[in-house]
Amino acid sequence: MGMELLDLLESRVDSLVTEIELLRKENAKLREDTSANLTVLAEIELLRKENAKLREDTSANLTVLTEENYYLKQALEEEQQLKDAVLKRVDGLLSRLQGTASGTS
Repeated sequence: MGMELLDLLESRVDSLVTEIELLRKENAKLREDTSANLTVLAEIELLRKENAKLREDTSANLTVLTEENYYLKQALEEEQQLKDAVLKRVDGLLSRLQGTASGTS
């Protein structure tokens, strides 16, 4: 009976040692996975910050472009008005010349 108990105890110890080894391997794998996940989370956070910065930059650039567009439209409108005024004066001069040419013929 004493040897049977010793055999049973030895078998149980072997089983526990095997289980401990499996648990150590599983813990090592979990540490690796956790480390990898933390790295991914850090990268995600970095990308979120970059994204926010890009949004800010895009918004600022859009504001600048909108303002520039406004001033360019104003300049274009002033140029168009100046062109219209010049054409009106040229038309007036041409009419006067035609009137003079008609009157002298």
